[in-house]
Amino acid sequence: MITPEKALQIILDSILVLKPEDVHISEILGLVVAKDVFSEENIPPFDNSAMDGFAVRSKDTKEASPKDPVTLILRGEAVAAGDTPEIKLKKQIAMEIMTGAPVPQGADTVIPVEFCKKLGDRVIIYTHYPANMNIRKAGEDIRRDDKVLEKNKIVYPADIGVLASLGMDKISVFPKPNVAILCTGDELVDIKEPLTPGKIRNSNLYSLSAQVEEVGALPLEYGIIKDDPEEIKEKITDALEKVDLIITSGGVSMGEYDYVKKTITEMGADLKFWKIAQRPGLPMAFWILDDKPIFGLPGNPVSVMVCFENYIRPSIFKMMNKKFQPRQIIKAKMAHPIKNKRGRVHFVRVIVYRERDELWVKTTGDQGSGILKSMAKANGILTIPYEKSFIERGEYVEVKMLKPILKTPIPIRIEDF
Repeated sequence: MITPEKALQIILDSILVLKPEDVHISEILGLVVAKDVFSEENIPPFDNSAMDGFAVRSKDTKEASPKDPVTLILRGEAVAAGDTPEIKLKKQIAMEIMTGAPVPQGADTVIPVEFCKKLGDRVIIYTHYPANMNIRKAGEDIRRDDKVLEKNKIVYPADIGVLASLGMDKISVFPKPNVAILCTGDELVDIKEPLTPGKIRNSNLYSLSAQVEEVGALPLEYGIIKDDPEEIKEKITDALEKVDLIITSGGVSMGEYDYVKKTITEMGADLKFWKIAQRPGLPMAFWILDDKPIFGLPGNPVSVMVCFENYIRPSIFKMMNKKFQPRQIIKAKMAHPIKNKRGRVHFVRVIVYRERDELWVKTTGDQGSGILKSMAKANGILTIPYEKSFIERGEYVEVKMLKPILKTPIPIRIEDF
């Protein structure tokens, strides 16, 4: 039996970063760029007007003022965004222009419409603007050969907009891992099936899928796998051809019908470890088979979720070549005493709340590995180390936050503990 710290180190040392792929920009949000991206054109591609007004030669309006305006001759139709003006402005000539429209040749500034008055084929201008005012120059935003995305950068929405403006529909990124979820157990039924004596609903499939999606990967649900070595082998073999990471739940303990551990090992998988000195989740196993990680989680629903949080979440980050984003760690006072058995790290589901400008922590009640509501109610996980046997009321503890801190006090009921 190894420590949680050692287990995580073994896992991360075994995980390989996925090979880069060319992915459409509509699907790269949050992914990591695999190589530098350079522009092949200017943005904007042409000089265009920054506002509605009149394109002129600046020197033709040099003497214009509210008391002594300048009158210029209008030529052509108003230039709208998407038009291509064919007239070249000469001395004392102006053209009406809209925001985003190409600036006609010969013009070097745009006078805003509020400083002008249009009268038939003339325009009266009441102010002067120097050259290059109110014009977005070609390449002002991005120039040809500019580096627009650096390797190892996370893609944000504005980055996607830049790529679209450059006409790039795909770039090379580290892709989202495909994750197979196999839930084993003859006792399991799907959520739509009626419960019969001895059966329980398969909550693990849905909680694991949600956790996979939350971290940015793609779940592939295999449904319920019977406690049958041949079926387990068949499904694992199929998953190895389709996904980058496999998660099983159930079948890794020491019971007569716990076939998962034995079957996967007999398939030639390299068993890196089995059993971690923790609760919940002691009988967790980890293999590498065909360079792909396989996580054998216990069947209890809390064990499944805690093990995913502690070991699979950081693994998926590494596969995506993404810097790990640890949960926020806060310090708070224990609202009641807790006893703990030494020898294992205990991951306690807790509620962190604010009272009188102080942060307090209480457990969610019964901490059994089958009490799924202990995870649903929790907004954090308190880690009690091996050597700690007792935490007093008022003692400061560190909590890994899963959800926001509650802003209202939580009643402490003695029957919860």
